[in-house]
Amino acid sequence: MHSTTARLAVISSAVAATLLSGLITTSGAHADDTVCATVAQSLAGCGGVTNLSGTAVVAYKSWCDGNNGPCGNSHQRRLTRGQVTPWFEDWDAVWVPCRAVGYKTVGGGAVQYPWTGGAGRPGGVGAHKIRDPEHLVITGVFC
Repeated sequence: MHSTTARLAVISSAVAATLLSGLITTSGAHADDTVCATVAQSLAGCGGVTNLSGTAVVAYKSWCDGNNGPCGNSHQRRLTRGQVTPWFEDWDAVWVPCRAVGYKTVGGGAVQYPWTGGAGRPGGVGAHKIRDPEHLVITGVFC
């Protein structure tokens, strides 16, 4: 087997095992889960946010479908450039003040796909949902 192919096979197997382990230990992970006790659970069952933009954003721990946004009593954290939500906590929404771009990852970055978000209104209204186990990386905010 070619060395690059062998490395990819090993990495793929490790990611699959990690995800499977996390899914088994976090069965039933949902929007109001707040703690992920292990790395496997963080990769397979927790949402998170990294802000690489020059504009502050606000991450929320709880999403309420009835509000179509963060729950009224949701814990929130302001993230400035380079800040990340704690890895062993589940974060379910992010509010951005203007149009934003970035990407979401799944499986510790094994899968990446682009993300764009519109501006939210003050108070977290118009925040963007982060599904478990996505990690949102905001690379730019344009006001």
